[in-house]
Amino acid sequence: MRTRRQVANDNKKAKNEVNERPNSAIYVTGIPLDAEFDDINNKFKKYGLVEEDIHTGLPKIKMYADDQGVFKGDARISMESITVITSVHALMKPFLSLLQVTIRPPGHPDAR
Repeated sequence: MRTRRQVANDNKKAKNEVNERPNSAIYVTGIPLDAEFDDINNKFKKYGLVEEDIHTGLPKIKMYADDQGVFKGDARISMESITVITSVHALMKPFLSLLQVTIRPPGHPDAR
């Protein structure tokens, strides 16, 4: 017979396995400082679905700001799947140097 602790540990492991999925967020730098949330969303939804926040229903886009709340030109965009990240990078690569935008995939040392 299994103890409560064993059952609890098994349930915890099962829950962690269900919640684990590849990190499908990309970190983007060099975004124009006057860009707004909708600008970033509209640009990236062309390449695939931007993940929605389950609590707000809004696209999961984090725009980084300085201490005064001014946008720094960096953002983290959560895409629906890891394959979208490859597509975004491949499709935008020719333009990245022109726009001075850098896309860092998940796990890159500079990604937040």
